[in-house]
Amino acid sequence: MTVGQRRGVLPARDGERRFVSKVDLHAGRVEVGRLEDILINEIALDASSLSFSHAELVDGSAVLAQWSAHGVAQRATLRHGAQWRLELDVPARPVAAVSRWSFIA
Repeated sequence: MTVGQRRGVLPARDGERRFVSKVDLHAGRVEVGRLEDILINEIALDASSLSFSHAELVDGSAVLAQWSAHGVAQRATLRHGAQWRLELDVPARPVAAVSRWSFIA
């Protein structure tokens, strides 16, 4: 299971959907929570997983980013300080490891 996943997670007693909020492989434990409890506003990026469609983008570039094969592209701002990261315009479910990122400016 991955953080943000809903498939395979049973609804709570109140009938609300639950999402994976934390996975502890060593303890064999998965914690779940409400959607509003797991939403994120930024995503750390591994520089080796980035590709640019035209010229390389710089800190502050407005982009569309898609990190799920069936997901919708989301508006975000690309940031570069100690490492690359995306600041999302709208909070989203957490992202599992992504092997390749492509951005449209």
